[in-house]
Amino acid sequence: MGNWAVTKDDENCGSKASTCGCGNYDTGDVVTYAPDLDHTNSGVQSLVKDYLNFLKGKGYTGWRFDMVKGYSASYVGSYISSSSPVFSVGEYWDSSVSKVTGWIQGTGSKSQAFDFPLRYTLQSAIKNNNYGSMGPYVPGVIGTDPSHAVTFIDNHDTSRDDRFGSNDQIIMGYAYLFTHSGTPCVFWNDWNTGSIQSAIKTMMTMRRTAGITNTPSVYVEKSGSGLYAAYINSKVAVKLGTNSWSPSDTSYKLYTSGNNYAIWMK
Repeated sequence: MGNWAVTKDDENCGSKASTCGCGNYDTGDVVTYAPDLDHTNSGVQSLVKDYLNFLKGKGYTGWRFDMVKGYSASYVGSYISSSSPVFSVGEYWDSSVSKVTGWIQGTGSKSQAFDFPLRYTLQSAIKNNNYGSMGPYVPGVIGTDPSHAVTFIDNHDTSRDDRFGSNDQIIMGYAYLFTHSGTPCVFWNDWNTGSIQSAIKTMMTMRRTAGITNTPSVYVEKSGSGLYAAYINSKVAVKLGTNSWSPSDTSYKLYTSGNNYAIWMK
């Protein structure tokens, strides 16, 4: 690709925008750390589609689209249509539920998105031991479009600049993710931390055994200072926080627990 593949309002063009031989104006946010591709150009689109299908030929089955604020969501939808991945997720980094769901809709609902709004809400609730923001309605993208939400605790950026919390708090976060809506995603560094990996494995088994999909029924019974408690599919119960709580129905049996969290299953 040459200058023709870069948007004319790219940061690197500057005052040369009219003479640099670049393409059309950007369809998203301006990115300053790398040239912005002109996705309106059919040549760029063909090269992206060819590359994705090349990757499929090498055995890759899913795509993670980085920094999708940088161009129109419609192009992601087009790239997915042409490559038919098993799974696709976009990194629309924003705390606004409406903006993230708007991006999902912009792809033609062909891609999922990382649930940044939930991540921030859950992190704050656990750190402050106050779960008022966690109910009575489920927060984040999982509260409005759970089938298109990928839930997560940290990624390579947040772990560097805004770590979710201590190991105990991270495990509490996964206790929420693996019992609730959306598609849980495990951060590589967490998977390679022994105590966290052990807890995650137990929760993975619980989720599979209980048959929790990305769209379960969730009833939040308690959400306040020191306590969050919820029932999922009338089969799993979960509690977070320093206050005591257990299901009133004795047919629920404790499945796993740790510092300030517990999960029960029928």
